[in-house]
Amino acid sequence: DKIGSWTVIQRKNFLNEVIRSHNLTGLTFAHLTFLDCNFIDIDFSHTNFISCDFTNCNFTETTFLKSELDNCNFKNCKIFQSDLTSANLMESNFTDCQFDIVDMAGAVFTQCELIQPQFHKVRFLESVTLSKSKICNSKKCIEVNTFDNVSKIVDDLKD
Repeated sequence: DKIGSWTVIQRKNFLNEVIRSHNLTGLTFAHLTFLDCNFIDIDFSHTNFISCDFTNCNFTETTFLKSELDNCNFKNCKIFQSDLTSANLMESNFTDCQFDIVDMAGAVFTQCELIQPQFHKVRFLESVTLSKSKICNSKKCIEVNTFDNVSKIVDDLKD
């Protein structure tokens, strides 16, 4: 659908899809469900995601530069060699997700929950901003009103 100059993709379900080498810059994705999908070499820069669900999805070499993710859920997803620089995530949840070799410089998580996240070789994790968000492991949760050093929180959860 076209709304003004924006292209909106909405109300669809995707199962076992492999989406490869696409420039999807500046689009809006709304009310979509992705199950067991693979995103490879996708550019989602300046893209809006509204109420989308991702379960068992893999994101490899995927760019979310300055994207907005509002009310999205990620469950058991792997984000590998990807870029979340200056992404704005609001009321979104990440459950059992892995972040491997991901650039997160300037990413902002507002009213988000990260449940048992795994971070490996994440660049600029210390510059991520959490506001009114939670990071939890199997034993405890740390609620954050405004805290700029996510690296320290992740270390505190390792105890």
